[in-house]
Amino acid sequence: SNNSTTDVDIDDLEIDPGTDCVVTYDVTVDNPYTGDGTLDNSFTASAADEGGAGFGPASADTLTVDVTPNLSSSTKVDNDGDDIVARGQTVTYTLTLKNTGDGDATGVDIDDTMNTDLENLSVLSLVNCGSSYTDNSIANPAVVNIDNVDVAQGVDCVIQFTADVKNSALDNALIPNTATVSAADDGGSGASPS
Repeated sequence: SNNSTTDVDIDDLEIDPGTDCVVTYDVTVDNPYTGDGTLDNSFTASAADEGGAGFGPASADTLTVDVTPNLSSSTKVDNDGDDIVARGQTVTYTLTLKNTGDGDATGVDIDDTMNTDLENLSVLSLVNCGSSYTDNSIANPAVVNIDNVDVAQGVDCVIQFTADVKNSALDNALIPNTATVSAADDGGSGASPS
């Protein structure tokens, strides 16, 4: 009988002398898995009602759980909706990191050397990006440099920053922007949104 959700408790087995008793059971690993990447199992056999010694705890093999993160990202430029900016206008960028993998992503770095038509970079917020990140961004020249971001599985890390269009920007100039997102310390791949 299974008397618990975390322990398997089997009572009243009858085992003939010289016979092996094999107990097989299936378990489901939590998703998202929040452990350290290993599953340990041990068991104890009590003495029989007829006497004799029990044994344990005895350990089985340690299992390794695949906890590789899978990062994807997207950027959005928030302005007046027509994708046309004016000299001196402040443009807001939103970078969203998604982790659809099997484990949390730690130690992710974000780098973005912004277009030369932009200046006065300001990082406004990092939401759901862990607490151990370091923001080494530079206002001029406009460079986003944020290190050690953490992205939990199934949670969006949202980074918002602004930059001003320089007064010297040419008419009808295109102002592209691409950020680079490194792979996590835990494995997987990075991403480069545009």
